Amino acid sequence: MDILRFDVDRMETDDSQLPSVLRPIEQLAVSDAVQTRSFTLSGGMMGMPGMMGGLWTINGNPFDPDRVDADPKLDTVEIWEFRNMSMMDHPVHVHQTMFQVLEINGMPPPATHAGWKDTVNVPAMGSARIIMEFPDYAGRYVFHCHVLEHEDHAMMARFDVIP
Repeated sequence: MDILRFDVDRMETDDSQLPSVLRPIEQLAVSDAVQTRSFTLSGGMMGMPGMMGGLWTINGNPFDPDRVDADPKLDTVEIWEFRNMSMMDHPVHVHQTMFQVLEINGMPPPATHAGWKDTVNVPAMGSARIIMEFPDYAGRYVFHCHVLEHEDHAMMARFDVIP
């Protein structure tokens, strides 16, 4: 069954060019951070770190939509530190805002991690530090592991951006 067909009926010259300078990235200053928060990622089968299935937690807690795990203030900058106590990577996705990666396992991130991100991979038995600002919107948000099985097994936390 045909779904899509492309018919190329002429040749064209590609005269496109990349700009000599791409859009500059404004680096957030660590000195502007008003708070540093730490989050420990762990769990698995029967609570054993690194195992498949079971309950995955942040700071030892399964997700509870009624519990607030962080309460950053609107228009402030914070640093969040993630420690992974399991044998599996956890790509942590933060809703509401973009962030910049400061460190992975205590080292500056590779060039591929420069710029604005919404997910950072926290390596197995490793760590990641990010810096972010909370502009524009107060309200309830979540951050979670982007491995679907981990998110579905409680590796999610609520944070409220407060005015």
